[in-house]
Amino acid sequence: MTKATRPATNKPAPSRAVIENVRPSVDGGRFPIKRTIGESVRVTADIFTDGHELLSAALLYRCTARGDWSEAAMRELGNDRWTGEFAVEEMAPYVYTLQAWLDPFRSWRRDLAKKLKAGQDVAMDLLVGAELVEKASARARGEDAERLRSWASALRATGTSPAEAGKKALDEELERLMERYPDRSGAVRYEKELPVMVERERARFSSWYEMFPRSCTSDAQRHGNGKLEVSVEGEKDQEYQQHRQRGDHVKLFSGGNIFAVLAGPGTAR
Repeated sequence: MTKATRPATNKPAPSRAVIENVRPSVDGGRFPIKRTIGESVRVTADIFTDGHELLSAALLYRCTARGDWSEAAMRELGNDRWTGEFAVEEMAPYVYTLQAWLDPFRSWRRDLAKKLKAGQDVAMDLLVGAELVEKASARARGEDAERLRSWASALRATGTSPAEAGKKALDEELERLMERYPDRSGAVRYEKELPVMVERERARFSSWYEMFPRSCTSDAQRHGNGKLEVSVEGEKDQEYQQHRQRGDHVKLFSGGNIFAVLAGPGTAR
């Protein structure tokens, strides 16, 4: 009896990065958040992994009237909390989501800095870094690809002491180049695309009536009863003149045929 073997698959291993608690969202993305043209959407999320590797993350967004996705780099706030933002520039719906991945170059750079500070031999570490940079050069194009290949050769150079080459490897120019061409083969994407409703600037404001005539009364000593207080003669009406003489604040409506007592002696303002 032969033992059955499971057929080989080429499926990539599941990502170890986790994205949770994405904000802002309304009912988990069931309803859109609201912004007006020109405003920014500031997004925060918990992004973490097992182990000690460092992560990188990007905020992906697009206007639904257009097909292309744009992205903005996210930065760490501490305690696994990350943030990023984008501006809405068209009065049309937007959607956004997140992507995160383990960043071997950032992890390598952090560990290299620790070893240099401790005075350890970093010769093997430089070879590992050179391989990471060379792989990034294959993802890059044009002048950036040439510069990355030069950096890889510099990390492998034997004429320079490992300590000196290690300090060069921490150069900010190399860091910026590697950030442009990360290895996202193991990236994880947030399972939802969260909607944004974009409205005109005046949607920030709401209108309200200056007053409600039906809630007013011609008698400062009683509440309104939901009926308009009508004065046939307007300003000539005796009751109106009495309110004026008492110092009540009276307002006229409809050309003087309707008036209401807004405030007067003994009334709350």
